[in-house]
Amino acid sequence: MPDPLEQPALCLVSRLSGVLPSRFDPLPAFRPQPHVCYNDAMIRNLFTLLAVSVLLLSGCSSSKPAPGTANPRALAEAGAKIIDVRTAEEYNSGHLAGAINIPHDQIGEKIAKVTTNKSDPLLIHCRSGKRSAVATATLEAQGFSNVIDLGSLDNARQVTGK
Repeated sequence: MPDPLEQPALCLVSRLSGVLPSRFDPLPAFRPQPHVCYNDAMIRNLFTLLAVSVLLLSGCSSSKPAPGTANPRALAEAGAKIIDVRTAEEYNSGHLAGAINIPHDQIGEKIAKVTTNKSDPLLIHCRSGKRSAVATATLEAQGFSNVIDLGSLDNARQVTGK
């Protein structure tokens, strides 16, 4: 049997871990057991196959951005509905330009007055973000697919520029 140290193709795992096979190992039972070794060409082929698979699968994705990833400012400028889910009193004390007030606890029943197209972009906000999260979940449960939770009024003002 040839000396393991003189073999040209050492296991990649052995090279990376620094563990070289040796005939004079005083504690062989305490050394990590060797892994299945692949030569460098096989490792390169596996990585190439993985890279090609990722590239091919990335072409299968939808060209439409996922909900919540669209630019809220661009959507607002393009005429997306801005829904303020605070109470009427809070809304009357100050709101975003063009915002429509539907209290969060009535959003499920009153959204049909604003839109019936479930793919229309809807930008939702409230005072702190809690009620807008509840309203967003309600709308998504009803099948609305392009609902963006802007969170608080201050964040909505900053994000939409209104």
